[in-house]
Amino acid sequence: SVGRRSDGRVVAWGGNTDCQCNVPAPPPGQTNDAVAVGDRHTVVLRSDGTLVVWGYNGYGLWNVPALPPGLSYVEVAGGYAHSIARLSDGSVVAWGSNGNGQCSVPALPAGLAYVEVDAGAWHSVARRSDGSVVGWGYNITGQCRTPAPPPGAKYVQFDADMYYTVALASDVVWTGDPQGPQ
Repeated sequence: SVGRRSDGRVVAWGGNTDCQCNVPAPPPGQTNDAVAVGDRHTVVLRSDGTLVVWGYNGYGLWNVPALPPGLSYVEVAGGYAHSIARLSDGSVVAWGSNGNGQCSVPALPAGLAYVEVDAGAWHSVARRSDGSVVGWGYNITGQCRTPAPPPGAKYVQFDADMYYTVALASDVVWTGDPQGPQ
């Protein structure tokens, strides 16, 4: 388990087989603004817009993509053996295990940006600025097949878990059921 305190410090407890609970202190003057966990790795978003990863390093989990000049990371999520992050320009990057395509971020249609990201065990999900939600990667239970919201509605929030994705639209909740919105 991992938690972030109000002073920006991150604490971790529980199984520590890959040192995923050995939280590095941020440099002086910086705080940890967000924290995400995978199976055996932990990622923090620092106040300077950079990411730091520790714990298991299989699949290149520590290999955070370099930031283009002038950009920062603004959101991060951890999957089983991959991580996904949103940048300040609305683009998304993912790294780590890509055995199911979970790091193969779909191109954005012109004029759109990503506004939210999350990771399931072996799939990734992102919400676009037009309110659509897209998923990619392991899709055995339909967790990547997000239906279009009803006319006039937009997805406003979502959450990805191991084998499903839940999305909240302005008027309906989709639970990843192949039969569609409930």
